[in-house]
Amino acid sequence: PTDIIQNVNILTDQLERLIRKIEPDISHAHSAYVIFNRVLSRLKSNSRLKIPAIITVHGFPKPLILPDGKETTDFEELFSAFTFDLCIAVSEKVAEFIREYLEPEFHDRVRTIYSGIDLSVFKPIPDLEKQWDLAFMGRLETMKSVDLLPEMLAILKPRFPEITMLMTGEGSLKDKIFE
Repeated sequence: PTDIIQNVNILTDQLERLIRKIEPDISHAHSAYVIFNRVLSRLKSNSRLKIPAIITVHGFPKPLILPDGKETTDFEELFSAFTFDLCIAVSEKVAEFIREYLEPEFHDRVRTIYSGIDLSVFKPIPDLEKQWDLAFMGRLETMKSVDLLPEMLAILKPRFPEITMLMTGEGSLKDKIFE
């Protein structure tokens, strides 16, 4: 039960030392972590974090069971101590979910920025032979909706008999999906 508190105490000191050493202009959290938001909250409340803190949320709430047995979600834990100056959602639907968990005074801190490809950097290769029509590369877990892919392909196959798909990844659904 004290696991979270111990980690927050240790990581608060470590992050403060790191920030003093490298003097970043910004702090960015890649996802909703139970510990990191508490560390940031503690640093901000003690005025030890003077740089903007930003988080990017890539998906919907995921279930969690904390060390003390409490059943919750990563969103509930993240937004119970919302210390971010900006919260980036990768879709409008994700932004809607985030706002449901946030107090109204924080809603203006949520922005939608779609993940995409910078076409000024990445360009199609002319005359490249296409090897597949669809690709899934990621964790083979229900939360990624990968379990829907076989049904989706079954629906598409009659209309597009030559359709091909590449799947790669690891996860609890791997055997079932590939079967």
